Amino acid sequence: MSSLEPFELSDLFKTQNINSDPFTENFPLFFYVEYLILYPNYFFKSTETTSYDNNNNTNKNDDRISGYIMGKVEGSQEYHSHISAVTVDKMYRRIKISSDVLLDCFKNISDYISKVKFIDLFVKCDNALALRLYEKIGYQVFRRVVGYYDFNGLQNLKRPNDDKLDAFDMRICLPRDNGESLKNSGKNNRCLAEDVVFT
Repeated sequence: MSSLEPFELSDLFKTQNINSDPFTENFPLFFYVEYLILYPNYFFKSTETTSYDNNNNTNKNDDRISGYIMGKVEGSQEYHSHISAVTVDKMYRRIKISSDVLLDCFKNISDYISKVKFIDLFVKCDNALALRLYEKIGYQVFRRVVGYYDFNGLQNLKRPNDDKLDAFDMRICLPRDNGESLKNSGKNNRCLAEDVVFT
């Protein structure tokens, strides 16, 4: 069974198996530290008990980190939560840890504690598995961010779509938003990464 706990700095050493996965976006160390300091309520992990000693009612091993989610709140006019990373160890995929544990908890914190209008995240356009997961739990594509993953600085709205370099900005509206944050949205609504600014 999964348990949720706050993510700690030392957990970065325990997530190497997760972060080495090609589906996981990696960030510099300072990025994780910044989130731990500024947004601790939005950075947590799921853990699984690896073995249990019935005689002593104790764990023989430390709990194994099965996944984590890292996010923040931002924007004053468009006050919302943003998911920067959500990932699950490949050993624990397909048992709903991301949808029923991590994303659901993040949604509840965003809705009941921070009282935001919506939650957004970016996903590579060619990540069909992630797109299906997010759509299944209610996220919708708000816009296509052209060149979001192009680190050569070649973002240009005139170039054709490139599923390996572009990202979908996906959103799920919370009750106080009434769908306002999804007006005029869709895969054909294109923008540049520099246009993704929340005031």
